[in-house]
Amino acid sequence: MSKARSLRIWSACSVCLILVCSAGTVYAGTYYVSPSGTAGNPGTELLPWSLAKANSDLVAGDTAILLDGSYSTKIQPSNSGTEGNRITYIAQNSRLAELTTGSPRVELTNKSYITVDGIKAWNGNRSVVGSGGSHLTINDCDFSFFNLGSFETNRFHNSGGYLTFTNNHIEFGTDCLHLREGRGHYIANNNFIDGVHTILIIMGVNNTVVENNSIVNLLDDSNGEKCMEVFSLRGVYDPPVKSEYNLIQGNYFRSPTSSGIQYAGNRSILRRNVYDSSKVGMRWASYGGTDPSDDPEAWWDTQNRFYNNTLYDCDEAISVATLDRLLIQTPPGEYGDNIMVNNIIAAGGVAKQIHFDWSNGFYVGRPEHAAMYYNNIIRAAPGQEILARVGGVGLSH
Repeated sequence: MSKARSLRIWSACSVCLILVCSAGTVYAGTYYVSPSGTAGNPGTELLPWSLAKANSDLVAGDTAILLDGSYSTKIQPSNSGTEGNRITYIAQNSRLAELTTGSPRVELTNKSYITVDGIKAWNGNRSVVGSGGSHLTINDCDFSFFNLGSFETNRFHNSGGYLTFTNNHIEFGTDCLHLREGRGHYIANNNFIDGVHTILIIMGVNNTVVENNSIVNLLDDSNGEKCMEVFSLRGVYDPPVKSEYNLIQGNYFRSPTSSGIQYAGNRSILRRNVYDSSKVGMRWASYGGTDPSDDPEAWWDTQNRFYNNTLYDCDEAISVATLDRLLIQTPPGEYGDNIMVNNIIAAGGVAKQIHFDWSNGFYVGRPEHAAMYYNNIIRAAPGQEILARVGGVGLSH
């Protein structure tokens, strides 16, 4: 067992300290679990529990240490933890405790203050569902080759907030991490590889940090496969449930067939990200129509700041979308005050680096709706256009 994992288990087990409360003295427990454990065992390393026993009996402050092996029972705690006294499932050796059956493999619906650490689960419908939950932590897990027939490999709908999703390996799923609603989430240091439709989606989420993730999507279909999407919540709410006040930084995006990020967020900062060899590096999205399955998720895209990003070898570094369709909606869309400063844009593969997709309808894009200052824009070849506008004349200066 590695030193880092020993320290993490020691930290998880520190809740075994005596907790004094008004009703008397309560002891938090640490229990060992194995695929061959039984409910009648005391839960020691030599005589471990079954995972089903842990699911039914763990209470706030308890820790289950999963020994190596394949488990035919999902993680599904009957109880929630509390602030300062989480329920923790942690593998004794990272990713050597494997969940092999159940959908999802980790069921945390409407649970709070639960930690799942070091688990492996491959192949199946869904790996984690934490819809309706809050203060959930998923760390150092390997959830790969999931959800080949339906959306949302890891689903967190109606989130109560404060999901921590860190240091995980997620490979080949569908909408591999879908986070909807809530605040205070932390998505960091994950390795995402290939996903049908989109790898990482956040909708109606605020005050959240997404940082230091590697998101590479080499899959292809007729529409391309995106790395990340940021949108408002679908459905006409009053006020709208927007994705706003978020920080997206230090991530690596690569999607040769689609977008590094398709973005319709608000009042947020995107900085120090790398968009490499993508069809579109950053697509500043806006669309409106009558499709209830999509609208009005991209009706608002305002007051964002794009600082110190690197966009390299993208067919289009930036695509700035049209607004005409949004103004006729109820409520009307908002698009503007998006500013890009101190970015590096280089080696684009087609005819343009920055594509202003303004139509020539009743609204024509004005500079204040997509302002760019002090960027270093380098042509891939002599004579290549730097700026282009739909329906207008390409600008090469």
